[in-house]
Amino acid sequence: MTTLFCIVLLLLQATTRKCFADFNLIDRIRATVTTSQSSIFAPINNPQDFNSRKAIDGLQNYSIDHCKCCSVTNGASPSWWQIDLGQKYLLGGLQIFGRATKDESQLEYAEVYASNVSMKPGKAAYKMKVYDVPSMNASTRNFTKQLDAIIAQYFLVELNQEVLTLCEFKLNEKECKVGYFGSGCLHSCHCSDNNRCDQVTGTCRTPGCLAGWKGEACPEECYHRKFDIGCNKMCHCKDNTSCDHISGHCDTGLCDPGWLLPSCSQACGHRRFGQDCTSVCHCLYNTSCNTISGECHNGICDPGWQTPSCDKACDFHTFGFNCSSTCHCLNNTNCNSTTGECGIGMCDPGWQGSSCDQACDHRSFGLNCSSTCHCLNNAACNGTTGNCVLVLCDSGWQGPRCDQVCDYRAFGYNCSSTCHCLNNTDCNSSTGRCYIELCDFGWQGPRCDEEKNILRRSDVLTDMSSTFLNWTSNLAIDGSIGPKPDVCNCCSGTKNSLISWWTVDLGKRYPINSVTVFSREFDQLYQQLADFELYLANDTGKNSFHLVENSTRRIDGNKHVLTFSNKLTRFIKIQRPGVLTLCEVMVSEGECQVGTFGEECSEICHCADDLACDKTSGYCQSDACKSGWIGKSCNQECPKNRFGDRCSETCFCAEGTCTSNYGVCQNGCQQGYTGFHCNQVGDFNNHTRPANEEKNSSALIAVVIGGSIAVLIICVLVGVVVVKLRRKSSEGNKSHYSTPNSRANQDDQDYDTLDILNDNQGRRHTTYQNEVVSNM
Repeated sequence: MTTLFCIVLLLLQATTRKCFADFNLIDRIRATVTTSQSSIFAPINNPQDFNSRKAIDGLQNYSIDHCKCCSVTNGASPSWWQIDLGQKYLLGGLQIFGRATKDESQLEYAEVYASNVSMKPGKAAYKMKVYDVPSMNASTRNFTKQLDAIIAQYFLVELNQEVLTLCEFKLNEKECKVGYFGSGCLHSCHCSDNNRCDQVTGTCRTPGCLAGWKGEACPEECYHRKFDIGCNKMCHCKDNTSCDHISGHCDTGLCDPGWLLPSCSQACGHRRFGQDCTSVCHCLYNTSCNTISGECHNGICDPGWQTPSCDKACDFHTFGFNCSSTCHCLNNTNCNSTTGECGIGMCDPGWQGSSCDQACDHRSFGLNCSSTCHCLNNAACNGTTGNCVLVLCDSGWQGPRCDQVCDYRAFGYNCSSTCHCLNNTDCNSSTGRCYIELCDFGWQGPRCDEEKNILRRSDVLTDMSSTFLNWTSNLAIDGSIGPKPDVCNCCSGTKNSLISWWTVDLGKRYPINSVTVFSREFDQLYQQLADFELYLANDTGKNSFHLVENSTRRIDGNKHVLTFSNKLTRFIKIQRPGVLTLCEVMVSEGECQVGTFGEECSEICHCADDLACDKTSGYCQSDACKSGWIGKSCNQECPKNRFGDRCSETCFCAEGTCTSNYGVCQNGCQQGYTGFHCNQVGDFNNHTRPANEEKNSSALIAVVIGGSIAVLIICVLVGVVVVKLRRKSSEGNKSHYSTPNSRANQDDQDYDTLDILNDNQGRRHTTYQNEVVSNM
């Protein structure tokens, strides 16, 4: 029985080999191909019985136990078998054979892949699945798959289990019809005489291509704009389009710009260019242009025409050479492209000139540039809208265009400051000075924008002896005058005590001359402010507070005003026996002692004619200082060896320097100088004179002495006149300003904190000393 079965298998094998011998590529190249597999099922007696080449040995016997003609793996999953054909082939089909025994699962559902690189696991390679082995049974052991003319060098059979049995693997080589090659026979080759080309590469087997084709395989048409045999001819087709690669006829039927039909080989004539040479260039001085682009050789167009080809009139709103100028005509109308003149004769806002190409002048804007903006620091504004570039206006102006005067009682930069002139009158919108030169109650300063009440414009600390309910000490400076503390909760109040007091620390010393206190309503009945006493101090030491005695007290309803001479003060105390209720306390700043300024009036100024200086900057009201002093605040003493008005005089003292005011040298003059100020050159050489000259000399001396006396008398008289004129002129040249009203009451007896220690009469100035309040 076994012998008979083997004879049947051999007959089937012979028949199968004959059927597939005509198309099996592997039969032809078996000696050059290589195979591999994931593992080998290796019996002990003969380990190579089931190696990878068994699958291409040409034997289609399904019984691996008898023929030992199949490839079998026995290892990790997945298992695989691969064949390398040695080169790429154009293939049209494959046939795969499994074993004839019960183990159909050793091939069924295997996947077959094709690639041009090795597909062994672990190698990154592109692979294309070409076949899925279906389910197998006893009657179905081999399968044939038609391939759509694929090009491949490697085939991989892969099964997702440990054992893969492949008894035979066959490939059918494909041949395309003449003129085609490659995958799917989709690529064309154009070999001379219509010879067949290589089916994989397309290389012509005989040299030479048909007309219009190039390359080894003749698969490519002639390069762009080339044609004929060898692609040796060139066509000039419109827009760089191609021509027929065989005949050279342009696809569009038109030539490139700059060329004429019919041959597209003749260039355009003078001042002609472009498609069919129909365009005209307008180059300056009638010069020619490039026949293709139309660009003028001199690079300049006639006025009214624009580059690059000078064949197009200027765009809207442009004119002149190369259309490089722009006109801005009213309502967006156009201008003459040559001259730039507007058709309606008017310019857009922000522009001027006959061609409306000149922007408005500095700080002007609008139609005909007739409006003016007032931008900060003389900056320019937008010529069309008038909007300031920095969005800031000059002092006294407002609005986006800075062309509107400040509103009523507003002044300064962007009108951000407010003046408080008497009776609600207006002030200068730029400087803020009140036209009537008087401020509303509670305001002061040259612009009436400074609150007189020191407590409302500085950080102060309040305290009191006790607190009734929630009537805390700070409510006395909240800006509300009450007068009903139960309703407004705006008054400070203490409990009943032998002595009740309220204090405020101004933070630093101020010159003050008035304190205003508001009582609660019906205080005549409550008696919670009556007969209060005011104390001032400059420190918080024991016995530092002193009663203000020489004051004027004025009562108007619930308003109590105490006025006194200027006092340099930091701490203020209000006290009385019993309950103390204060609805508001105001402290008015006074003036520094004449000749002082700055923080706590501690700086000294030396203005001419003993006039006051600005209490903040120290600047004198005129440019004139006392003799011996210079600087805007007149607080810089003359440098060494200088004296007099503006330190303009020079002295030459023997030792040290002279007094800065009168130039007096304390220890005489340097040798060679004489005079009251040691600034006159003298003659100290001793000469021996002849006897007969003694008499003449005596006479000459008498004449000189007499003349000197006369000159001295004249000088004295002139000096008197000059002094009177100077005193008079001080009311004009040096005193053209108005002295602050506060100075009218500021004699030496009216200011309690300053002593004048220098009368400026020939002695060096010394600084003023502030007297502490405790000495009042």
